[in-house]
Amino acid sequence: MLFRTGAATGGTVALLAGLLGAAPATAETEPNSTAPDTGPVTQFAMEERDLSATEAEELLTDQVDAATLGAEVESSLGSDFGGSYVEPGTGDLVVNVTNAEAAAELPDGVTTEVVTHGEPTLNEFSAELDRTKADVPAEVVSWGPDVRSDRVVVTVLEGATDAAEEFVATA
Repeated sequence: MLFRTGAATGGTVALLAGLLGAAPATAETEPNSTAPDTGPVTQFAMEERDLSATEAEELLTDQVDAATLGAEVESSLGSDFGGSYVEPGTGDLVVNVTNAEAAAELPDGVTTEVVTHGEPTLNEFSAELDRTKADVPAEVVSWGPDVRSDRVVVTVLEGATDAAEEFVATA
């Protein structure tokens, strides 16, 4: 279990999965400029990452390709699949596996990480915490699976780690 502490400020998470149907860019533009032929996801990537329209489209295409490969790998691994994510710094797909032998069976170009729990187990534990919502201490801000760390992350107010540990222990 991983506890994050700090002030709860609320925030927005934006997923750049290309699922909103970003239109392909046809002209090179300066970073952060508004190009008339870009969709909202491309525009968001341009603004958030200081990218040109072409760079943003390449990023989104890479993410869609990684998601497609991830789905194929998930299907081939079956119960050995432990989740996947795109490494932010490199854009590489990382596939978590719960069985080291299964990792050897994956195609070239797939980075693997052998993990203890895997996404299904993390989701089950997170769902257990969801069912205890009535008993959540005020100091516990949120929780959810983190495939990258192979843990369920519980975010608490600063200094409230004891309350979080007690909450998790009783779940």
